[in-house]
Amino acid sequence: EETGLIVPLGEWVIVEACKQIQKWRMEFPAMEDLSVTVNISIRQFHQRDLVHTVRRALGESGLRPASLILEITESFMMEDAETTIEKLEQLKALGVRLAIDDFGTGY
Repeated sequence: EETGLIVPLGEWVIVEACKQIQKWRMEFPAMEDLSVTVNISIRQFHQRDLVHTVRRALGESGLRPASLILEITESFMMEDAETTIEKLEQLKALGVRLAIDDFGTGY
């Protein structure tokens, strides 16, 4: 994260994960329920274009939104709750699923 590469790397991971899962689903029809979980860094989450990146990755790959699970760390969700909730609602509106990482570790 210190180098600043986490954001472009994170975007690449989202795009490639969507492409790969969709490719496997097409090649192996029995795996049509296959999904992928992608961990989102704090920096990536706070990027203005995260929702656009996810929308583009889904559109380009043809992956069903529900097949993408974005994992968000609980601890940073509480830093700016209002902004976090707004972005989570935008992501949910795309149809992706959300998961909380490290739940309860701060207690």
